[in-house]
Amino acid sequence: MSDKKNVFTGRRARFFIAFIALAIVILEMWGIGYSRKVQIGESRASISNVTRALAQHAEDTLKEAGIVIGDVLERLPRDGASPAGLERTHQALRARLASLPQIDGLYVLDRDGNLIMTSQEKLNKELNGRDRAYFRYHQNHVDPGTHIDVPIQSRSTGRWGFTVSSRYNMPDGSFGGVVVANIDMGYFEKFYRTFDIGSDGAIVLVRSDGMLLYRRPMRDEFAGKNMTGTALFRQYQENTLTGSALIKSSQDGVTRINVYRGVASFPLFVAVAMSEDEILSDWWRESFLHGGSVALLLFALLYAGNRLITQVSQRSRTETSALDAQAKAERLSQSLEQLALQDDVTGLPNRRQFDAQLKSELDQAKDRQAAVALMMMDIDHFKVFNHLYGHVGSDDCLRSIAGAIRTNLRQSPYLAARYGGEQFGIILPNCTLTAAVGFAERLCEATRGLAIPHWESDDGVVTVSIGVSCLDPVDENDLGADLIRSADHALQMAKQRGHDQVASFSLPKISKK
Repeated sequence: MSDKKNVFTGRRARFFIAFIALAIVILEMWGIGYSRKVQIGESRASISNVTRALAQHAEDTLKEAGIVIGDVLERLPRDGASPAGLERTHQALRARLASLPQIDGLYVLDRDGNLIMTSQEKLNKELNGRDRAYFRYHQNHVDPGTHIDVPIQSRSTGRWGFTVSSRYNMPDGSFGGVVVANIDMGYFEKFYRTFDIGSDGAIVLVRSDGMLLYRRPMRDEFAGKNMTGTALFRQYQENTLTGSALIKSSQDGVTRINVYRGVASFPLFVAVAMSEDEILSDWWRESFLHGGSVALLLFALLYAGNRLITQVSQRSRTETSALDAQAKAERLSQSLEQLALQDDVTGLPNRRQFDAQLKSELDQAKDRQAAVALMMMDIDHFKVFNHLYGHVGSDDCLRSIAGAIRTNLRQSPYLAARYGGEQFGIILPNCTLTAAVGFAERLCEATRGLAIPHWESDDGVVTVSIGVSCLDPVDENDLGADLIRSADHALQMAKQRGHDQVASFSLPKISKK
């Protein structure tokens, strides 16, 4: 009977261990899948920020070219086409273009396509542009607006670029010629090279009709390529403002995350593509390492469990081993409990200690009818910071801000803790709302004073937003969760107002009945 009971107990124990192992595998697979989703989401957001910067860069570049063309169009009627007038305009152009590296050259063609003025040092009268596409366009279109044409190789400088041009008319309204600025592709290449898009990534600048103006990496055969048949262009046609798509290239078979954005003032759009495999390379490495560790853990669990079940019959030895294991577990639990009260990155108390301290302070304040204030502090744009500077840079940032908090907390009864992620909580016993707001503003200044670089931030440095709430005085109806909720609401208000500031909010008191 006893043997049957032992067999039954052993089967139940094995089933339980198998269930735990299966649960660990399921949780591990869910965690790996979730981390992949997070990695893709953060990368998509980062790529979106890059496209925003590139679209703004393209708009600024073309606006400056349009301003120079407009200046020439104003000068032509005023200074005339005489040699003296053209020379004045020529000198003004050379001075203006010295500060505009994106313009490779600016040229004025007469109605027959002859070159009558240039921003170059010398005028080559043998050059004629009547065969250029932009010249034929303006011959047939009377609108005075700027026109962006296909990439060409300059006959003056030999460099590749695309043109921005405008038509000018004679006094009787007839076609007088064209003013054209050649935008240097090397300028775009230099700027686009500053963005890390991986070895399989690409950046394109495309006209809204599908004509490719520039691509990184750029080859001669890409100039003026028609992209209307691509999945990216079809996606752009569905929504011309901004969007994203996961597209597998028909040329190299690489799957890329594509994010595009229209250029506000011009019929263009910019798209940035990054290889999904490159984006997920770190995720794959971490998943293999973590998955391997879990596999070893499961193997150890199954092996140890099987041995334990086999030795169930050895009751006395098992009991002794169990007592020893219990003592060791208690010592380990005590050690872990001590470690669990401190955040290992910042050295500040962690969320667990924060919750316990907040409850204690509220209980004491209720007895004394005293005030308790709470600050919730959040690092602005930290996810972008983490993507730009990596985990090591993020940990250094957290430690620096924690050091600034400690400095400001010296010789005070206040308690600061890492609440979670990039968020800190500070408990201020016997502190009014006004005093807490003043202290929070000093923390904002102290963080800016650290001058931690953050080139995606508006100020170029890391800043924080702080929400402040206060219970003054604390009564029997007040709960720590309410104080945290109101401080977090104030934090959201600070973020909505533009970050790098302090906002306060307090829940109304509930009257006793």
